[in-house]
Amino acid sequence: MSDTDFSATRHVQARLLPGWAWSSEPLAGAQLRCQKGGELRSSADCCYCPRFLGWEQGPGRDEVTVHCRWTAAEPVRALMTRAVTLLAVHPLLPISAAEELARAHGVRHLVVLVENELVGVLCRCVLVPSAGGRHDQVVDRMRPPITIPPTATLGEALERMNQHHVGCLPVLEGGHSLVGIITRGDLRRIGVPEELLQSESCAACGSTHGVRTDPLGGQVEFCLDCLDRAHGFEEGDLGEGD
Repeated sequence: MSDTDFSATRHVQARLLPGWAWSSEPLAGAQLRCQKGGELRSSADCCYCPRFLGWEQGPGRDEVTVHCRWTAAEPVRALMTRAVTLLAVHPLLPISAAEELARAHGVRHLVVLVENELVGVLCRCVLVPSAGGRHDQVVDRMRPPITIPPTATLGEALERMNQHHVGCLPVLEGGHSLVGIITRGDLRRIGVPEELLQSESCAACGSTHGVRTDPLGGQVEFCLDCLDRAHGFEEGDLGEGD
């Protein structure tokens, strides 16, 4: 097995429709989205999916938990966040405005577009308060996009993230049309082991989610939520992008 091979189990919560009783075949009366930006489905559809392992009641009385198996051979398009939900910014947008946008929408990654062409990626990791540069624009902090096609496998996506030390890959159809984004957080949520994700751990809370060096505190690694609390923000969770 290579260092990007995996077989992992995902647990997805589906909520029962109002008035639907457990005695009325709960899978048919529960709805979920298999991926961000995807269509709302009946969890009964899961029974026809080759990844389906089973289901159980809970954790809430009006919920069903669906279990499914994901492997490194699955295509990126099956897991990626679809483009319809992505937040796009212009390269000349002030960094302070980009940070407010990311915080308001609870996301960790912004795509940078010029006339619908992808020119960069901006991570919330570079938007936290810093000793200077508060008048920077997006173009000053964004990085060139490292992309992947929707037909690539999740194993290939993981390998590319680790190779380039990035937490997300924009997904381009035909090499130019942005159709989504796949993130390290997406892989984590389907159960990919942390040792394969090559994540750092927060020195304060132990989280592996959105970890970076504190720009005001030396070389110690902290997660974005702990950095926010340390610098006066209390909103907490900033999304699930990575």
